[in-house]
Amino acid sequence: VDGGDGSSCYDLIVVAVQEGILGGPVRLPRVNSNGGELPPRHCNELLAVFLEHLGQDYRVVTLLSRGAMVLLVFAWRFGPPLHDIETAAENTGLAHVFPNKGGLLAKLEVGG
Repeated sequence: VDGGDGSSCYDLIVVAVQEGILGGPVRLPRVNSNGGELPPRHCNELLAVFLEHLGQDYRVVTLLSRGAMVLLVFAWRFGPPLHDIETAAENTGLAHVFPNKGGLLAKLEVGG
């Protein structure tokens, strides 16, 4: 997408990281569906860095983490509408329980 000033923007940015534990001091608040506060996630530092870099024109579509695996999806605020957003994860470590291996998935529909 042409930003009008010679710059360009992407409608979606997907970031997938293995070994995403950074251990920094950043603690973004998390709340559950009832508004209650949840413990901070280890990937908050990574999320905070991307939000700072992308600026106000991007929003978080979804964030998913299992162990040290992190999947972040950002959307341009002025891009096409997104809907039917789904996420899934599979632990494939020891006994298919431990998240030291596995996969993360985000599915969404764009437009319409």
